[in-house]
Amino acid sequence: MSHTPTEQANLDLVRRFHAAEAARDWDAYFACLAPGFVLHFVGATVRGTGEFRLMVDQTLATFSELRHTILGIVADGSIVAFRWRFDAVVRATGKSVSWEGSHWMRIEDGLIAEDWNDADSAEVQRQMGAAFEGWVGGSIEQTRP
Repeated sequence: MSHTPTEQANLDLVRRFHAAEAARDWDAYFACLAPGFVLHFVGATVRGTGEFRLMVDQTLATFSELRHTILGIVADGSIVAFRWRFDAVVRATGKSVSWEGSHWMRIEDGLIAEDWNDADSAEVQRQMGAAFEGWVGGSIEQTRP
């Protein structure tokens, strides 16, 4: 597939973002985000890199052996969309969990400005059990309008 130079740069940015996550290079990870970054996640909104850092910290406290795999990725103008799989172990129970979802990321001025992260929250909750309520996903779910 042929991409415009901008689309290729956007794909490269998202791949760097995920490579930084895999390497646990949090400075490089957060450097990929625009200062006013917005995440739409499980029916709620996380605004700004400060709130997002708290969510990442809570996720790292909840899970070990965390892997976020890109299953397929496309770019169209300022949007990069991809399917993903999340594999991890719930620290509280030792249970392995795995689920899939999708991201639609809007890129602005070479940074990720907005992200729509979709996953089946009922499946996530089913796999995690009571640990779901202690994870940011559980608390975000409870604050849905």
